[in-house]
Amino acid sequence: MTDSQWPVYQVFERPAPGRPMRASGSVHAVDADMALQNAWAVYGRRPTAVGLWVVPRDVVLMKSREEMAASTLSHSDGRGQGEGSSSSPSGKLPEQTYCVFRRSSGKITYEEATPVVATSTEQAMARAVEQFNGEDWHACWVFPAAAITSSESARGECSFAPQQHKWFRDHKSFPVGALLREAREETEETDDD
Repeated sequence: MTDSQWPVYQVFERPAPGRPMRASGSVHAVDADMALQNAWAVYGRRPTAVGLWVVPRDVVLMKSREEMAASTLSHSDGRGQGEGSSSSPSGKLPEQTYCVFRRSSGKITYEEATPVVATSTEQAMARAVEQFNGEDWHACWVFPAAAITSSESARGECSFAPQQHKWFRDHKSFPVGALLREAREETEETDDD
């Protein structure tokens, strides 16, 4: 039996201009562009969402503090995920920037932390945990910054930007009562003639 589900994309939301990203949830989509559209349909309706990222879940390394401790004990040779192939002639993988998201014990959301530079996802995870310097953390996610499809653009405003004023939700904006009275008065005037 084949899997009929579309790939899963993690969604990250910027709650306000200048604020760090935070994990919002996930969506299913055929590709990253569709995932971004689906993310706006689901998470962009929040009045706080000013920007969204989508990242394929299969490139996100997710580990709890306990899993990290167990993997440190069992993989002491330092080889991590993605180190089997090499794109450089010297046999070393090129370094790239990895985004880091951390969940503290007292919080329920994953919030953006300082990015790290590494040659593999496992190395990025180790460097992310090192930068916490013993601070309280419960779980950590890392993924390559190159995997992000973003609604935020340096060139201009996003085509999916949320509305600033959602007047259509205010029932007082629809003068239904006044319109019905006017219609009734017009009908009575024509009946009297």
